[in-house]
Amino acid sequence: MYPPFFDAPPSLLRKPDGSVLFECICSGSPQPKIQWFFKDKELNDDRHVQKIKKSVGKWTVTMIMKFTANLGPYVTDCYCYIVMHLV
Repeated sequence: MYPPFFDAPPSLLRKPDGSVLFECICSGSPQPKIQWFFKDKELNDDRHVQKIKKSVGKWTVTMIMKFTANLGPYVTDCYCYIVMHLV
């Protein structure tokens, strides 16, 4: 077990169709939970598609809306949590 950390700085790519691809690569054990936020709200609604590649801990959020309507700071957070069952 080891604490989560970012393997590379989070990145952003604007696609020709106007959507935006966010990418965060994070490692940790147990597998880290990674969240993206915009204006203090987590990006987890129907307009955001979230996929994870468990083999490399790569988390990608694709923004389906136009980028210019959503200017501002985006924040990502990476953490692990452990559930302990004591007998």
